[in-house]
Amino acid sequence: MGGAETTWAGRRDSVAHTVRELVREVVDDDAVDAAASVAFWLLLSLPASLLAGLASLSLLGDSVTNELRRVTLEFVDRVFTSEADELRSAIDGLFDQNQAGLFSISVV
Repeated sequence: MGGAETTWAGRRDSVAHTVRELVREVVDDDAVDAAASVAFWLLLSLPASLLAGLASLSLLGDSVTNELRRVTLEFVDRVFTSEADELRSAIDGLFDQNQAGLFSISVV
C-alpha cells in the first residue's frame, strides 16, 4: 500500500507546484490587469458595434429591416414598460435615418 500512497503524494505535490507556478505567472504578467483592460475597452466599444450591426442589417433589404424594427419594439415594450415611449421614438429615429451613411460613420 505504500506505493499507492507515494503515487498520490507525488501527484498532490505536482498539482500544488503547478498551481503555485500558475499563480506566480498570473501575478508577474499582470494578467488580471490585462483582463480588466480588455473588458473595459470591449464594453466601451459595444455601442459603436451595435450601431454598425444595425446599420449593416438594413443593407439586406426592407423586409429584414422592418422585421428587426418590429422585434426590437416588441422587446422594448416588454422590458422597459415605463420608458417604452421614449425608447420607441429613439428606435424609430434610428431606423428612419439614412442607413448607408450611418454604417459608414459607425465603422470609422
